[in-house]
Amino acid sequence: MTMKNKLPTALLLAIIGMALLGLFQLGSMVPAGGKAFLPLLAQLAICEFGFFVCGIGAFLGCKADWGNCRPSINSIAAMVCFILALYFAFTGFQLWPQ
Repeated sequence: MTMKNKLPTALLLAIIGMALLGLFQLGSMVPAGGKAFLPLLAQLAICEFGFFVCGIGAFLGCKADWGNCRPSINSIAAMVCFILALYFAFTGFQLWPQ
């Protein structure tokens, strides 16, 4: 039994990046007590993993769509992954203690 309608890899990595973004946003919320839900090291690990996953997704999406003249799901997923990779990189640098 084969799967004919499988998701493109770039789209799968974009979905994983969005899930990591949601996890990061929930984990970095600060309640009334003044401490975030996730410790700093976990937040940095999520940012680093999200950067690598989304960077790979952007590369694979561009590679799969190379030479295609019209936008497809791969190019859209590549753009989403690229933006998420930038977000994770800048957020990780901002979180790093000085």
